[in-house]
Amino acid sequence: MFSLLLPTLANVAITLAHQCDRMLTGLLEYQKKQFLENGGVKEQMTRARRAQRSQSSQSTQSTLRGESPVCPLCGKPMVRREQKRGDRAGSEFWGCSDYPRCRGSRTIAQRSQSAQSSQRSLKE
Repeated sequence: MFSLLLPTLANVAITLAHQCDRMLTGLLEYQKKQFLENGGVKEQMTRARRAQRSQSSQSTQSTLRGESPVCPLCGKPMVRREQKRGDRAGSEFWGCSDYPRCRGSRTIAQRSQSAQSSQRSLKE
């Protein structure tokens, strides 16, 4: 009886090995295609870091000029809001104009002391 099962088990093992080989070959081909299209991990991280730096420098410059930055979550313009409750009550921040659907927020970049003092003197 055992001699009848042995060839069947061998055929099942060979079939499984063949299927695993085909799946791994397909996976390697897919990863090769993705690597050629998108580059490696280091290249992708460099692109993402450069995009983040340029976006943050643009929003910081626009904030200093008095323009509203864009929301980091949805890309819509942000509006200046005031914290109403909590230990930071009364402080200002940038909040997404699409609130409450988007809850993106940013801190307001503080201007230099000389800019603040010159603005105070203009008000007086």
